[in-house]
Amino acid sequence: MGQNKEKKDQLKKKENLSLSREAYEVVHKAFLECEKKKIPIMVALGAFLDKGINILIKMYQSEVTAAFLEKLAKEVRDGVYGKKRK
Repeated sequence: MGQNKEKKDQLKKKENLSLSREAYEVVHKAFLECEKKKIPIMVALGAFLDKGINILIKMYQSEVTAAFLEKLAKEVRDGVYGKKRK
């Protein structure tokens, strides 16, 4: 039974990775579109974050969202996002 759960977990991870890559491409295209329209990156990013934060608050409430954002801020400070992705 343990092996079956491991296989399911592996499949779920693959699915999530695939969705993550797909979402990344969608966001990347949106930023390229903003660039074409001469929308400054900070304005585009601000709009994206504003929308995302509002969605997170509706789904998970303010405190959970704040904790998530604080975790991201720590990762930024620790240099996680300065590394090249595979």
